[in-house]
Amino acid sequence: MTNIELSDIGFSRDGVSLFKEVTVDLSGSGIIAIVADTEDTAHSLLRMIAGFQSPDSGDVMFGGEKFYESSEESRSMIMRRNSYVFYAGGLVSNLSVLENIMLPLDFRRHLLSEEEKMEKIKNLVSYFELAPEIVNKRPSQLSRTELKLINFVRGYVIEPEVIMIESPFSRVNKNYEMLIENIILESAFKKDIIHLFSQGFESDLIDKSDMILAIKESRVTIFSKAAGTHDEFNFTEFFENKRV
Repeated sequence: MTNIELSDIGFSRDGVSLFKEVTVDLSGSGIIAIVADTEDTAHSLLRMIAGFQSPDSGDVMFGGEKFYESSEESRSMIMRRNSYVFYAGGLVSNLSVLENIMLPLDFRRHLLSEEEKMEKIKNLVSYFELAPEIVNKRPSQLSRTELKLINFVRGYVIEPEVIMIESPFSRVNKNYEMLIENIILESAFKKDIIHLFSQGFESDLIDKSDMILAIKESRVTIFSKAAGTHDEFNFTEFFENKRV
């Protein structure tokens, strides 16, 4: 597994601190939940780990290498090994679904033959219970659920070391929630893909995670199975009876 560490991460927006002094070793955890009373706060920390948004202070380390202090080439190499599933959108509108999925494959798995790439895509589309012909559509022709699921397909198709997911169950028909959860659990524990996800509401996946980073009033509290504190976390109580 990839070693990921956060070192003294801090970030403010419009003069308001979203989180500060976040220092934690995420190594050895298959599923890590980042939760906050607002999804924007949780997503912001996830985007910093992914390399999409720079922190005001601190750094993220992959395998001991400081991401934000490294060269552009080094950052690019790290990001190529990982995948990201956005809350919404995330696809290029003037490309077909197939072309959108092919983009990361061509870039990160260029040694595969076209037949091998198509086979991987076909299998993942089926895995997410989508119709084969969906790959011929444009993003604008997809439902919200289909759009989110295709983002999952595109995220998993490169067999990433780490996949980061904004609100896994948002904008998805409830009938697919269990499917998504099962795929995440299987990919984390059978394929050794590290999963980090961010959300602002309670879910069973939080309970099944290995570590929880709970952000409240700009402070991050860590609950983990390794430290024996995971079961101490209760979403509603921690966020003072926030409606879920």
